[in-house]
Amino acid sequence: MDSLKRHGKHDLLRCGFVKDEEVVCCHGFFFDRNPTIERTTVDSRTVWSTNDIDDGKKPNGKRMSERMCDKYIKEYKIKPEINFHIINGEDAKIGRFPHMAALGFRSDSDENIIEFNRCSGSLISTKFVLTAAHCMFCAICKNPVLVRFGVINITDTKDAQDIEVKNIILGDYNYTSKHNDISLIELMKDVTTSRTVYPACLYTSPDDPISLIITGWGNTVNTQRNVRPAVLQQARIAPVEVAECNSTFARVDKVSPKVIMHTQICAISESDACEGDSGGPLQVVRKDGAYGIVGIVSFGIGCGTKIPGVYTRVYTFLDWIEQKVWPG
Repeated sequence: MDSLKRHGKHDLLRCGFVKDEEVVCCHGFFFDRNPTIERTTVDSRTVWSTNDIDDGKKPNGKRMSERMCDKYIKEYKIKPEINFHIINGEDAKIGRFPHMAALGFRSDSDENIIEFNRCSGSLISTKFVLTAAHCMFCAICKNPVLVRFGVINITDTKDAQDIEVKNIILGDYNYTSKHNDISLIELMKDVTTSRTVYPACLYTSPDDPISLIITGWGNTVNTQRNVRPAVLQQARIAPVEVAECNSTFARVDKVSPKVIMHTQICAISESDACEGDSGGPLQVVRKDGAYGIVGIVSFGIGCGTKIPGVYTRVYTFLDWIEQKVWPG
């Protein structure tokens, strides 16, 4: 309350929105874990629960993620693409999605083998990847140890830029409800940017775009289970109202229906995201040509069904992301 009186804003952590009402996180809301502040090993998991986050705004009216987006557009000479067309299920072209990251996990059968077909993510700064918490959140899960950039075919080692994982920062993920399915991966070093590798912007509007794009290396409607495409796939997708989404899940999952919150986005198309797309981006092409990360692939039922897929809404976690990625 003191902060609200002095500065006209509170200093509580924003957990999201219910319709137009802001939801703040009270003490005791988070999982009881001791945060590991030292970032030294791949296995360290930092769970952040802080009330020292502001709204990210500065005197010029732009929040940190917006200022970083301006920097990316200028630095990487991003311009609108005149002929930008996506056919659902089409292979992506090299350089089309320079922020795409494939997460590498040690194989269950051989620790010396790194597999890149479980989860993906989005490069949002030269040292941080945005992905889903469920990709690494369980007692027996192995953490990703490597992140691959710069390739469309994830088996391409010649042109790939592989960087080791330094630290994993988890949000307050709820395994049962699938809420807060968001995490950050800190890289051991900065990526070397090029025409095929540079960060995407974060989408900073509360309104869902009419048309969205999903990308990933996961199963498609035309692939058998566990026979995943090595080449990055792309498809257009449209948002679905949360109320309609909840109604759908209540019908198809009567045993334990998921409750979709406004911290999540529902979207659907004939080429919906599938297993293996987890953690990847739900994105929009901005007018200036840059990509804006709108959501993170969280969960769904089947591939290419009439049931919407569910995505973590990036907008509702901007405060959290900005504090971790750009703490200054």
